[in-house]
Amino acid sequence: MKKILSFLLFATILFTFSKAQTAVEKDVHFNFKEANTSLLASNASYTGKYSLAYYQKDKAYYEKKVAKYKKMKTIGIVLSSLGGAALAGTIAGTVVLSRKADWNDGYTSGGTTYYDGNTGAAKALGMAIGGTFLTAGLLGPGIPLAIIGASKSKKYNAKLSGL
Repeated sequence: MKKILSFLLFATILFTFSKAQTAVEKDVHFNFKEANTSLLASNASYTGKYSLAYYQKDKAYYEKKVAKYKKMKTIGIVLSSLGGAALAGTIAGTVVLSRKADWNDGYTSGGTTYYDGNTGAAKALGMAIGGTFLTAGLLGPGIPLAIIGASKSKKYNAKLSGL
């Protein structure tokens, strides 16, 4: 008897899962805008109350987004400007240090070459490498922040003015 009940339970579960997997999925779409307008059209007493509330909610949302992306754009412009200044400083500093450097590290006296180790070439190289990393660290995030901030700010400004 237990075998028959176990078999029936197993068959029922198998049948249920097989039907659940072959069920046709339907996309359900609900348009909130149409539902809202139909609600407002059917009951005139809601019109003033709900449309003003939705307008104020949307307006506040878009104003917050515009302020956020304007701030992002400003930060991007500042970082990009600092990166440009770092690039100019790196180039100028490397050129100055390179000209002052003694690229001939040793001197010869009496057939023997002596090395003094004080060339200044390491300073020029350090300036170039450090400045490159600083420039990349400022320009890298600055340019995308400025571009994304400007485009999103413009997008939400257009939506705000369309309300």
